[in-house]
Amino acid sequence: MRQSQSSRPVYKKQAEKKIVYNARFVKETFGEKYKVRPGDVFYKTWTFRNEGETAWPHDAVLSYTNGDDFKAVSQPVLGTVNPGDQIDIGLKMQAPQLPGKYCAFFRFVYGDNLRFGQKVWADIMVEDGQEEVFKSFMNPMGQSQYDDQNLNASSFSQQRSSLLKEDFSQENVEMTADTKLQEIEQ
Repeated sequence: MRQSQSSRPVYKKQAEKKIVYNARFVKETFGEKYKVRPGDVFYKTWTFRNEGETAWPHDAVLSYTNGDDFKAVSQPVLGTVNPGDQIDIGLKMQAPQLPGKYCAFFRFVYGDNLRFGQKVWADIMVEDGQEEVFKSFMNPMGQSQYDDQNLNASSFSQQRSSLLKEDFSQENVEMTADTKLQEIEQ
């Protein structure tokens, strides 16, 4: 403490150490322009590492921040995430009904909407299901969203790849891609 010229004591304010939380993006289950059908429910999981000096707050959630609305419900971080720990956190989302390119952004939030960590996103391409072969995406419970349609997406995708590499004869050129894909499905 020191005395000021007006003879009032002046106190130096102690510098408070500000806690900085850090969430570093590591990997994701799918990248840009992931193909889905209109209205499909899909899942995306991100892996993050705590690169901060302290554990993440207990009320942290991965939450939608901006972009297109995929009706994602905020996902709380379960348990303690200490410095150096990695976690997987996923969100269930729903594609819009109209074809097009869509993107939604997410970030960790705690307290009174305080954000931390790197922003991540889900970038999708909603396409009409009649023209495109869609990959089956496994949800966290290990069941395909297309199991009830008896689609073997891996086999179907391989057949499609070999079809695209095939040297088309004049007869095949006259056949539309949709007709050829329908043959593969049977």
